[in-house]
Amino acid sequence: MSDSNDLRHNGTAAKRVYNHKSKWAYGGRAALPHRDVSLSDPVTRPAAPQTHSLKYSRLLQLDRKAKSNQLATTAKSTLRRDIREALDSGPSDSSAAEDVDEPSAAKDILGHLQEEDLLEPYQVSGQTILSDAISKAVEKFETRETEKLVEEYEIITRESEIATGYLADDDFELVDHDHARL
Repeated sequence: MSDSNDLRHNGTAAKRVYNHKSKWAYGGRAALPHRDVSLSDPVTRPAAPQTHSLKYSRLLQLDRKAKSNQLATTAKSTLRRDIREALDSGPSDSSAAEDVDEPSAAKDILGHLQEEDLLEPYQVSGQTILSDAISKAVEKFETRETEKLVEEYEIITRESEIATGYLADDDFELVDHDHARL
């Protein structure tokens, strides 16, 4: 076939130029694997971008990890330093401006309550408090569930049935199938 009859020729040539241009955009390199390439070595392969190298990618990954570890270490050391300063400083300065009540004032209040004899002795233990709380919770739950059932279902009593004039037992008759056959 001649080139004049081939309609794809111009498109193929353009694609070839485009691919060659993008392929060789980073320059060329020698086919030899070592770094000691002299200027006289022929450039036979396109150069890969620097980020394409596995070593470079690994270096970037390690660098990111080192930076994040450094940030975490800095934050931890700052926190430790702040805690150490707070513990070493003794009482905080924020309470220095506040008025502190005298301990004798608290004794007066307790003595005043005991004088009025408002405190009644009672038995309190952890088990007693827990059992009281459980019994109250169970009673509350049962009441709530009973109210739900009453709202959901209509309670039918014998008196309400008599008032409407309907008794179910009066309308039904038992039929014995053995004697009904003729």
